[in-house]
Amino acid sequence: MAARIYPLTLVLASSLWGIGIDLPHAIGAANQTTTPQSQISDNKPIAQNTTTRKAEADRLYYQGIQQWKISQFEAAVQSWQQTLTIYRDIKDRQGEGSSLTGLGLAYQKLGKYDNAIECHLQALAIDREIKYKLSEGWSLGNLGLAYYSLGKYDKAIEYQQQSLAIAREIKERLGESIALGNLGLAYYSLGKYDKAIEYHLQSLAIAREIKERLGEGQELGNLGLAYQKLNKYDKAIEYYLQSLAISREIKDRSGESHTLNNLGIAYRELNRDREAMTSFQQALTIAREIGARSVEGYALGNLGNVLSKVKQPELAILFYKQSVNVREAIRKDLRKLDKDIQKSYLDTVEKTYRELADLLLKQDRVLEAQQVLDLLKVQELSDYLKTVRGNEQTAKGTDLQRPEQTIIALGNELADLQKLDRLGKLDPVKQQRLAYLTSQESDRNQQFNAFLKSPEVQKQIEQLRRTEQAQNVDIEKFNRLRKSLAQVQNAALLYPLILDDRFELILITATTPPIRRTINLKREVLNAAIVEFRANLRDPSSFDVRKDGQKFYDWLIHPFDAELQQAKVQTIIYAPDGQLRYIPLAALYDGKQWLVEKYRINNITASSLTDFAPRPHNNPRVLAAAATNSQNIQVGDRSIP
Repeated sequence: MAARIYPLTLVLASSLWGIGIDLPHAIGAANQTTTPQSQISDNKPIAQNTTTRKAEADRLYYQGIQQWKISQFEAAVQSWQQTLTIYRDIKDRQGEGSSLTGLGLAYQKLGKYDNAIECHLQALAIDREIKYKLSEGWSLGNLGLAYYSLGKYDKAIEYQQQSLAIAREIKERLGESIALGNLGLAYYSLGKYDKAIEYHLQSLAIAREIKERLGEGQELGNLGLAYQKLNKYDKAIEYYLQSLAISREIKDRSGESHTLNNLGIAYRELNRDREAMTSFQQALTIAREIGARSVEGYALGNLGNVLSKVKQPELAILFYKQSVNVREAIRKDLRKLDKDIQKSYLDTVEKTYRELADLLLKQDRVLEAQQVLDLLKVQELSDYLKTVRGNEQTAKGTDLQRPEQTIIALGNELADLQKLDRLGKLDPVKQQRLAYLTSQESDRNQQFNAFLKSPEVQKQIEQLRRTEQAQNVDIEKFNRLRKSLAQVQNAALLYPLILDDRFELILITATTPPIRRTINLKREVLNAAIVEFRANLRDPSSFDVRKDGQKFYDWLIHPFDAELQQAKVQTIIYAPDGQLRYIPLAALYDGKQWLVEKYRINNITASSLTDFAPRPHNNPRVLAAAATNSQNIQVGDRSIP
């Protein structure tokens, strides 16, 4: 999906520029500097210095605009950081606000949303201080865009509505079109597709009226999104192709990558898998070239999805892993933001994590699946555990097996060769290498598919399959995990993973290999049982607690009864998934005893998940759950002393 970006204001005495369009409004020459006129006449060297520095800032700002236009976002950041310093030094508030706006938009494109929000808030404060209504509307809209990218759709709508009101108040048609389009995207993300279409059609009409090709292309793509969600794939593809043609015409590489990714999804839904793969790969190539991490993450995940669908699990896992690692890099940058914003971002991307863990478990790559579950739980704060222990491992994302690393290196080599080929700079040796990697495929659109089937890649896939047969265990890492578990006497680590058609269980002890069990229970059935169990736990008059407790015991603990007894487990370290975090494990019942009477139980939200050493300076937290029955038993979770 492509959000509409508000144009930038260029602080120059000459004509002003936006992103691919001329702005409808100029800054007067009298506002170009805040140096008093008396000071200029009395102190000419200072005035000349200020004028010279302002000219340099204006030049750098214009340079940033040009870099932005060709999607060189990192370079634009460097230019605008320099302009911001100068404008602040010479006390040019309007120039300062414009620099902050540019930085915010560039950070947004790079997936650095914490920096983007900070810049937009500062720009908004300046706009209001100097009473620059046009820019105030844009800053509000840009804040809405940042929150939209983080999954905070209600907040995004609030900001876009404020932006729309200002645009209509000052009769600024461009801003009105942009706000309408971004409102459409927010409603799309809330599942209100008919309302989204209504907003996108209004936005498209204005864009065409004012002849704004960038906006026209983006709104055509956004209409494609909405129709795709209504399962009208042919109509969606029609809109995407129109959008793609405009993006290529005006050289909007960011819009091109968005549209290619969405086009690939439509092809995938129509089972046109080869075309889907080509579209996703093209989107990925552009996203990496321009540093658009969000699109990169989506394109990688979508490639994994198609490869899984066509029964190439090793390659699917590889692309899923890369997608997760891109998302982890973005999450790392969000740590300064509120926890609810961090969690809302994870909610927008966690499907890829679950698809990866699911596929890893199907391949019996249990420890790798456990690592993915760790990443999901780092910010999954439960109602009863308020701290999360993270470590360097979770911050790095998922590990890549050596054959996976080789395939990535080959893929990077392919991308470099294709780029040289597009530029006409391939020498005979590199031409031969490109032909070898793509099995002599000359059609650029089909080269990626050919590459995945090439002998080089297939050799690495075969190596992965051999390691899968040996459980694909990283011995060094597994030994570290066992050593850490051994610090807790007779302990076992229990992971559930809730999937749509079943849930998976993983048990790890200090003395055994990972053990996996599958419970064939649909997500909705499990969730309904959780709701019922919670209600009974809260009702002192309920006599159904034991029945519910035994049901969950049969699902979560009984599959490992023999292994727990054989390993003489005394402590269960439990990393709950999804709605299971609302069920106290201590309240499970085996028909004779509550689980808390058999085991010590420690709930964690991330296995940090590999450091279980006791922390004597921390007071243990206890969750008490009222499981009242005829014997008036109270159960609770115990923390490791």
